[in-house]
Formats: sequence, structure tokens, C-alpha cells
Amino acid sequence: MKINQNLQNDVEKVFWENTELNIILKKILFNKVLLIFWNILLVVIFLGSLGVLIFNLISSNQNGQLNIIAISTLFFGTLLSLIIIVFTIRKSKKLSLLLNEKIFSGKKLDLVYKNYFEFNFKAHGLSEIELNLVNPEFKIEKIWNSYKTYLNTKDAPFKTQSINSINFTFNNQRGSFVINNPIRFIERKRTYNNSKNGSKYKTVTTKFSSSNLFLESNKYSENFRGIKVKKSGKLKGDYKSESVLFNDKYSTNFSSTDLKATQFLTPIALDKLSNLELNGFNALGINNEVYVEKYKVGKDIFPIGIFDFTKLFTKSNLIQLVSKKIILEFEMLLDSLEYISYMK
Repeated sequence: MKINQNLQNDVEKVFWENTELNIILKKILFNKVLLIFWNILLVVIFLGSLGVLIFNLISSNQNGQLNIIAISTLFFGTLLSLIIIVFTIRKSKKLSLLLNEKIFSGKKLDLVYKNYFEFNFKAHGLSEIELNLVNPEFKIEKIWNSYKTYLNTKDAPFKTQSINSINFTFNNQRGSFVINNPIRFIERKRTYNNSKNGSKYKTVTTKFSSSNLFLESNKYSENFRGIKVKKSGKLKGDYKSESVLFNDKYSTNFSSTDLKATQFLTPIALDKLSNLELNGFNALGINNEVYVEKYKVGKDIFPIGIFDFTKLFTKSNLIQLVSKKIILEFEMLLDSLEYISYMK
């Protein structure tokens, strides 16, 4: 990901010129040092106590009192270190939330977003950029299921005012883009099975992030409400377009006799959709608005304007962390926009 120097300069001004943000930042970095210290100490206590215990047990001159000390240190030292580590991690999350809240309260990044997005949007036909930051909440949801089942069974998205968004105008139509709270999907997978020993399972956790793009279009919502396009095999419609490539890549909920199909899937639409990569694509559909659903597996991506400051190690690392997140949001928006770029 290429870092924009002007963006970095704008981000730097926000943080370096604000005393309150700097104080919280110093606490986050100090907490990170504590976390590293206690992790190292945990390893030293565990290995040191275990080493003393094993050495004493195999020694010809065993010392019972030394065994008790080693076992006590191993148990209580490890337990205490783990408790402190958990506490430190929780404190890091609270400080990250606090820093996000302070950024929100003063709308400190609004101008940074506006400058970057407006400058880069011009080349893509977008205008009237508006950053809508309403919720500084920093959280990861957990669901006991597989992400594939979730994608296959979830309802169509709808626009809500309770999540941060970037609003814009595209082809004289208002649109908005949101990144949802990341999800950790937890599932038990069978790893071994035979008639003698039975089944063995392991717990697998999958990081999952998703985004929705909405476009307000009376033309499409009035004429094509209820239409869905997904990856091949996901929908049961038997309509086949004139494009073999489109038919191989996608499925729809159109019947073969539905006249709306040819009106919606025009030659321009077919050509555009057929030449797009489907990595992370879940659905294109129309309800009250046109919507595009996309997702990423293996990465936590927080909503627009929310930053995971628990990952900070140094003060200089902050500028890159914020800049990269803003650029990622921009790239995700443009990626989703490709699926509706033909809509006028």
C-alpha cells in the first residue's frame, strides 16, 4: 500500500499539535511496554521454575524444599503474570477506545478525510464528500458459526444512521459506504475420526470484516426492487444472459421469463460485471437502495474513522497506522463502486 505524503502530513498535524491526544498516546505506548515486559517475565518465570524443578528431580541430591519453592513459583508466578497480562490488554483496549472518542469529539480527522478523499475522488467521478462519524465504539463481535454459513443465510443489508459512513455523490445520485464491526467466527471442526477412538475436534477462529455500499436510485429501486446477484451457485434463478463469462461467474434470482433481467443486465452491465474479480464479493442487490456487499477474511478492519491503537509500538508508528487505515477505506470504497459504476 503506497502511503500519501500529504495525508501523512495532515495526520501528523492532528496528533502532534494536540496535547490531550499526546497524553493518551503516551499511556498507550507505556502500556505496550508493560505488556511486553510481563510477557517476557512470564516466559522467564515459567522456564526458570520448570528448569529448576526438573534439575532438582533428576539430581542425586534432591532438595524437597527447593521442589516446593519451584512448584510454588511456577504456579503462582505464572498465574500472577497471566492476570496482569489480561488486565494490561484490557487497559490497552480502553485507552484505544478513549483515543478514538477524543478524536471523534473534536472532529479532529474530518478535514484530513475530506482533503484526501476529495483530491482522489475527482478522478473517479465522485463529489460532495461528507464524513459521518456517529459511533466511536471499538469492538469485535463473536459468532459461533462459520463465516460461509453466515454469508449464505444473512439478510440483505439496509442503511442505518448508527454506524460511521462516508457519503458522496456519484452520477448525480447520493451514496454512502460503511465498514461493519469485525467479527470472529468460532467453530468446532472435526480433525480425526475412527470407530475405535471416536471423533476429535479443534476450535477454529476466523477473522472476518465486511463492508456495504449503498446508492440511492429511484430508477433502480422502483423498477428492479428485490433483484439479487451473487457468486455462481448461490442463487436458484434459471435465467441465463447472453454472456457466457457472466453466467459462469454469477447466479441471480431471475427466472428465465423475467423481463426485468434483460433490462437490468444490459450489455454494458454484463461486460463490466464479467470482468471484475470476485474476491470478497458477496452480493449486489436492490431494495430501498442499490447495495453491494463485500468481505475480507483473516483481518480485523474496524468501521470508518475507528483505529486499532492497541497495535502501536512507537510514536512514529501512529502516523502510518492512521494513514494506512484511511487509504484502505478509500480503496475498499472504490472496489465496491466497481460493481455499480455502470448505473446512471
